[in-house]
Amino acid sequence: MERIHMDIKSLSGKNPPEVQAEAIKYFSDPAHIDPKALAQPGGKEYWYNAARCLIAIGYPANRNALLGMFAWLQDLTWPGATPTFDYLGTLPRTDIAEPLTDALRAAEREKDEEWRINLKYFAEKNGIEIAD
Repeated sequence: MERIHMDIKSLSGKNPPEVQAEAIKYFSDPAHIDPKALAQPGGKEYWYNAARCLIAIGYPANRNALLGMFAWLQDLTWPGATPTFDYLGTLPRTDIAEPLTDALRAAEREKDEEWRINLKYFAEKNGIEIAD
């Protein structure tokens, strides 16, 4: 029996593993949710599983969530930050250049030095040249 609708709260890491697994499977299908809505939804308790969903949705279906995915790099200890960092590094450089640049601008506007450093580290690690 397939569920017609599932609440994003089902992604909470506080839920039993079987509930989380069902939610991840459900939200990994872009027919069930706009991928952009999975970029750091609600509290941090949802983030790790939301990142897993975005990664499972894959590129280019998750294209509209890329800027939101770069927001995970504000703090590399946040739930979902490591798999998101690694995943973004697998995408075509030409396709992530714009959201990466937009994230850098946001980090500078917000005066978020840690985020800016993390974005520059991401770019360096992945061979992406960005203007200083």
